[in-house]
Amino acid sequence: MVLTDQQKEFFMNFKDYLENTVIPTVDEFLKEAPSDLRRARLACISLAHTKDYVKILYNSLADGYKNRLDQLSSDYELINDICDATKHSILRSKNRNITKASDVSYRPHEGYGVFNAPFGFSTFNNEGVYVRLQNGNLILVAEPLKRVLLFFKMELEYLENTDFMRDK
Repeated sequence: MVLTDQQKEFFMNFKDYLENTVIPTVDEFLKEAPSDLRRARLACISLAHTKDYVKILYNSLADGYKNRLDQLSSDYELINDICDATKHSILRSKNRNITKASDVSYRPHEGYGVFNAPFGFSTFNNEGVYVRLQNGNLILVAEPLKRVLLFFKMELEYLENTDFMRDK
């Protein structure tokens, strides 16, 4: 398959956005400031919008590509909910993981259960940015961020190694 100029542009836009915006933003949060609420929100926002770039590209390609985004897990839904809550403050849909922006917050390790471990976590002193789900569970935002970023990195690698990308 030979890509049209427009499809090549869609691919390059995805690659540029992922490599020059998303990866540095997520890495900055994960590696430099895992307790920084602002950086956590920015990482979620940039990562959630990556799907838009891929979707534009995949919609321009054959049907076999469109369903690749179905592989995005509930981790993506959570990241997207954090993104939307940051933008809109309150999420009114009942099918969301969270209901409001304040469900995402910095949590110091002190005050969580025995040995300062948040309930449901096997590690101790897990300081960082957490999201409180509608069911009351706390999740460290870094964990779904890592998994969703890995998904998009693998999509980029997949695209770069397909036959039609070799003649770009």
